[in-house]
Amino acid sequence: MVTCNVCNECTVHPACYGLGNTAIDAKTWTCNPCAAEIIKPKCEICGSYSGAMVATQKPKNGWAHVFCARLSPATVIDAKTGQVSGIDNIPNGFFKLECSICKIRRGICVQCSSKRCVVSFHPLCAKAEGFQCASRSILCREHTKEETSAVASAVALMNLAQLTHEPTRAEREQVMVSLCAAVGKFLARDIEYALYLAYGKDKQAYSLKAQHLVVVLNREELCRAVQKGMISARDVVGLKD
Repeated sequence: MVTCNVCNECTVHPACYGLGNTAIDAKTWTCNPCAAEIIKPKCEICGSYSGAMVATQKPKNGWAHVFCARLSPATVIDAKTGQVSGIDNIPNGFFKLECSICKIRRGICVQCSSKRCVVSFHPLCAKAEGFQCASRSILCREHTKEETSAVASAVALMNLAQLTHEPTRAEREQVMVSLCAAVGKFLARDIEYALYLAYGKDKQAYSLKAQHLVVVLNREELCRAVQKGMISARDVVGLKD
């Protein structure tokens, strides 16, 4: 990463800033606004100042955060010029949304990419809060937690499937706790497969655990209680010491 030697505020990966494989002297590198002698430019997308910005095609002499350009609808960064285009194509509705994080209605806000979720936020506010961000996609705090939990559970399932020995109680517990933390993220056959791997040779235990998970899957309030730490996931799946 390199930091602008003029403003000391713009720190970027050269490739992310559109510099490609160009040789860069980290001691003398200057960001685009500072090279143009622009002090604290305003982002034409989110309306905030300073940060890693590049020039915009429209409006002329405008600036926009690289991050905002990649997360906002209709905007792109031209590979040849390195400038942001498409700002004038952003629907007006995005400029009317209030950020759920900073509580300010300024510039554009984008909405959570999860279906039927309307939580809105500035791209940089979401990044600062640690929300899951990808090109054209941001998840709100709640859906970021769900996605993270689902990934952790998938890893636990994969680890269990790769075991060459009979799973220990601790290994079975790890998978069951992970499943409880991500209820709703797995299809019924995935749950069934996990149960088979963990308890397939013990028909009585298999049956009991299946019954417990059916209860959990049908009671969303119980799932939320587990996720918030109000009750133990071990209690939900009926694990005993």
